[in-house]
Amino acid sequence: MDLKSSPFYHLLDTNYAASRAEAEHINEILRPREQDLRNIDEEIARLDTLLEDLRSQREKVASYVHKHRQLLSPIRRLPPEIIA
Repeated sequence: MDLKSSPFYHLLDTNYAASRAEAEHINEILRPREQDLRNIDEEIARLDTLLEDLRSQREKVASYVHKHRQLLSPIRRLPPEIIA
């Protein structure tokens, strides 16, 4: 979304007070952009949930791998009497 494409670009960041007609026009311009924001926020929330689920799955798989890798540790192949 390019600010320069706004018909009110020249008034942005000024102290200009919009007239009633301009305010209506601004509201018309903003409605679809506000819906865009809601859609983007919903998508971010969906992706956050997905990412959280993936991190949880990763943690479980990493734990599984780590626990099994421990069984392959060379120290485990030494006879117990050598370790003691």
